[in-house]
Amino acid sequence: MLKYLLLFVFLLFLNCDKRDECVDITDKREINGLYYFYFKAKMTGSYTNSQGNSSNGFSENRWASGEVSEEIYDSYNIGDEYCY
Repeated sequence: MLKYLLLFVFLLFLNCDKRDECVDITDKREINGLYYFYFKAKMTGSYTNSQGNSSNGFSENRWASGEVSEEIYDSYNIGDEYCY
């Protein structure tokens, strides 16, 4: 019975796949020797403010950025999809 339990647990973890998050690069910048991709932030949470309006609390035009290595920076262009 222990063999079957171990086999089941092994198969369970084998079938779990990591989901990558992807963004569309809208700008690239090198700042002080560090490399950044800029992209539109995707906010998923929401709340209701004191006026009863539902809002995610951020402007839809909000930008986010992420630091990447020089190699990754050089291998992607503006408009490309980058998954991490």
